[in-house]
Amino acid sequence: MKNRRLEKILAVVCALVLTIAVMSKPVFTQAEAAEASAEETAPDESYVVFDGSSGEISQPEVTDNRTTVPYYAGETECGTCTLIDGTPYVNAAEFLSALGVSGTAYDSGSSLTLSGDTLTLTAEAGAIYFTCNGRYLYVENGVQSIDGGICLPVDSLVKCTGASVTWDRTAWQITIEKAELVPRTGGDSYYSETDVYWLSRVIYAEAGGQSLEAQAAIGSVIMNRVADESFPDTVYEVVFAKNQFDVVINGMVYMTPDDMSEIAAKLALEGYDLASGATYFTREGSFISGDLPDEESYECVAQIEDLSFLALS
Repeated sequence: MKNRRLEKILAVVCALVLTIAVMSKPVFTQAEAAEASAEETAPDESYVVFDGSSGEISQPEVTDNRTTVPYYAGETECGTCTLIDGTPYVNAAEFLSALGVSGTAYDSGSSLTLSGDTLTLTAEAGAIYFTCNGRYLYVENGVQSIDGGICLPVDSLVKCTGASVTWDRTAWQITIEKAELVPRTGGDSYYSETDVYWLSRVIYAEAGGQSLEAQAAIGSVIMNRVADESFPDTVYEVVFAKNQFDVVINGMVYMTPDDMSEIAAKLALEGYDLASGATYFTREGSFISGDLPDEESYECVAQIEDLSFLALS
């Protein structure tokens, strides 16, 4: 009898405890529940910032299957960027107009020429570069023709103007920062004549007749040496360092370069490293850029046509 009474008391106590536990839980409305669920699944905010004044680009790794992203000037939607390998491309003439760049533009769909008081720009579909105020800017995926207009990467166009653009990867939109534009310094004052002279000549002697990528990569090797404490400090000194380049020894370096070799030289002087940090290059297994100090310490970091580019591993 006593056991039955005890069991009833325990059952009542358990029921009371369960009731209190349920009542202590927060009660959500349907809307609040949906909001809480969204907060749990929402991605962290992340931005891709194109800073034209410094040239810096911050790019978080974000996977998304969308192919377009709208861009804005303030609150006004100006157009749409097309994503190519994750890089936003935009109609160049329209984008510059949205930035407030004045000038006359002629866009045939295969080429673009824009002439203004502070900015001139030329681009040709399929090329791996375009020019801005006489400067040469590399385009990894090439100049594109989309919907009958010449399109260029947003970050490259930002570099031409000094403006800043923010790509909000959470809201999925690109916003032009309305600020005073500082057009890119002209090529005449930026490029050293001496550097262009010797860099283009060694490029032409080593890789004349090959693709622009191959020629620019040769120039990158020389610029990587200039930046490396193990080598001399100037283009001229690197080119004429003892027993480093066969074309200097046999005199081919004195040949007059063509336009492509000069363009390759200017791309290298802009800092585009198509050699992936290499300080040596070979052709078909034969060293043509000096003997390696320690062959086992180097690895191939890039291969362009018959040229292999090597850097410290």
